[in-house]
Amino acid sequence: MLALLAVMAGIHPVHSDQPSFQQKVFPSVTSTDLNGKRVTIPRDFDSDPTLCIIAFDRRQQKNVQSWIDGVRSIVTQQGISIYEIPTINKYPSFVQSFITSGMRSLIPDSSDRAHFITLFIDKTPFRESLGLTTEKTVYAVLVDHNGNVLWSSSGDYTPEAGTSLQEAVEALGGSTKVDQG
Repeated sequence: MLALLAVMAGIHPVHSDQPSFQQKVFPSVTSTDLNGKRVTIPRDFDSDPTLCIIAFDRRQQKNVQSWIDGVRSIVTQQGISIYEIPTINKYPSFVQSFITSGMRSLIPDSSDRAHFITLFIDKTPFRESLGLTTEKTVYAVLVDHNGNVLWSSSGDYTPEAGTSLQEAVEALGGSTKVDQG
């Protein structure tokens, strides 16, 4: 029954013991956060695991915010970081700079900007490596520093998705660490 409810809610926990399971991986990508710091993700995320909220369209910000607000207590209690990952097709560098500058102006706090990494990439291989089927929704993806997807969900935050995330993090059994650097 719980599995049926999870599927209906759009929650997709990752189970590596399933016979037809194919591990989803967050690909290594080098970009800059909104403070201008060059990072290679997922390696440089400041917690292990890390929750990434991936969006493909600026109109999805409300959906992203539902996750940010919904998981605030979970990430605080569990000591995991959350990153917003807007994913945009490649553009010439001057266009990328213009887009990044506009985003930076909307986020005044430098610690928030450090957790906002825009990817200007070929989106199709990125989506495929994570098993993301469409760009018409947002995704919440829990990953480790090696990029292994430990849990995922699509669509807006729901209490059921929050419970599923909480259970997934707790199942990791204290492997959570936050770098202090």
